[in-house]
Amino acid sequence: VHLNGWAFKGDDILYLIVMNLLYFNLRLLATQLMAVLITATSKASPPTVSAAAAVCAEQLSSCSCRLTDGQFIDLSPLQSTPGPAFNYKAADGYTYQFNPCLPFQCSSGQTDGAVCQEMLRIIYTYTDFGAQKSAKFGIDPTNSQLYLRYLSGDSTRTTTVNLVCDKNSAESSVSTQGASGNQLTMDLRSRYACPTATDGSNGGGMSGGDVLLIIFFCLVTVYLLAGILFNRYSRQRSGLQMVPNLEFWMSLPGLAADGAVFTFLELKRLLAGRCRRGGGESYDSI
Repeated sequence: VHLNGWAFKGDDILYLIVMNLLYFNLRLLATQLMAVLITATSKASPPTVSAAAAVCAEQLSSCSCRLTDGQFIDLSPLQSTPGPAFNYKAADGYTYQFNPCLPFQCSSGQTDGAVCQEMLRIIYTYTDFGAQKSAKFGIDPTNSQLYLRYLSGDSTRTTTVNLVCDKNSAESSVSTQGASGNQLTMDLRSRYACPTATDGSNGGGMSGGDVLLIIFFCLVTVYLLAGILFNRYSRQRSGLQMVPNLEFWMSLPGLAADGAVFTFLELKRLLAGRCRRGGGESYDSI
């Protein structure tokens, strides 16, 4: 092949193609390895104080929403049943119960509870501080703090749950100073209060298995290309003889077929044995 005054042989062209493919796969492998390293080291990054600067564009449920920047808040991993996920003894002497997503029974008259105030005075007394169906996402314009706000069943009390993003928290927790009149403010500190790329229902993104598969196929490609180059220019081979371990690859279909036949015969033998143990005639005798 003549190009701009240069003459290329067939082997030279093959060499250039293989080198370009090798370079491409090495770059792809390096990119995937870098992504894995970044994901691993990001766990050591300092926690984010605010959950999100974006506003909830679409509320998907009582504990999840799609933000204006395309990310999601999804608290569903924190839900508990049948009782509340969080119980916190506040400085005002009351215990505050909170359960995102799923309702629990706060009192005999409130079975749609999201936030409940509990007090032991001879007997336990309960006060509804938020119904699950009233949950609404909002944002504090002064500090861009995302929150969930609940209204009690009789519309006389409200609870604001600040969603504090903490990517380093192994366990989620709530805290509060207690109610001020009919107003209650709580802080939910959790990694689930952080915006994510998906809402948790559609999976999205690459899992660890996806990354491993990509790395595996990149390594196989590098192995084949490097083997072809070595056999061509070091061992002076050509054609199919350039493929590394050619004998193995040529025998692989036959080995796979033998394995399939062996598996089929073993299953047939096991099924025939079960038929004989069942008391009837075996398939062979029929």
